Amino acid sequence: MVFTLASLWCGLAGDVQTLITARIFQGLGAAIMTPQTMAVITRIFPPDRRGAAMGLWGATAGLATLGGPILGGLIVDSLGWEWIFFINVPVGIVGFILAWRFVPTLSTDPHKFDIPGVLLSAAGLFLLVFGIQEGETYNWGTIVGPVSVWGLIISGLLVLGAFILWQRFNKGEPLLPLGLFRDRNFSLANIGITTVGFT
Repeated sequence: MVFTLASLWCGLAGDVQTLITARIFQGLGAAIMTPQTMAVITRIFPPDRRGAAMGLWGATAGLATLGGPILGGLIVDSLGWEWIFFINVPVGIVGFILAWRFVPTLSTDPHKFDIPGVLLSAAGLFLLVFGIQEGETYNWGTIVGPVSVWGLIISGLLVLGAFILWQRFNKGEPLLPLGLFRDRNFSLANIGITTVGFT
């Protein structure tokens, strides 16, 4: 719902400030929605059918990655930039109805939220990604005052290091339990996803 309503807001934006604000909410909706899909698949499919369900999920994501930019370009050229957001609205409504109709109500357990982990990972990723993406804009030098591109990148790596240490010593429920990486398949899948994302 957040993603769909924010997409409508994006399409109706009359100025760039409104569009940026709406995109923040659209990103929040996507960030809430995306991890839930794999969690729901894991919960509702038995182990012997889970691989096929995950494969279908991956194939759909792959097709979207390949076809999305081409379709987006065609939509922008023919209908206008607003329609790359408006197209999400009917898709979101249909998706919501299908999920409401077919996804069973799943039992939940109370959990603690790793707020320090969230803050450290968000800050570290922001510094690192901003430094890498905007480095060329600032000629890989000074951004403002003592803040430099390389300073942001190094700071991001240090903050992400602090995040990993926090996950290691967090006695509650860490955001990313490091024990997961003992599973060979989990580690290899993450290397693969990271490689694709970086590429």
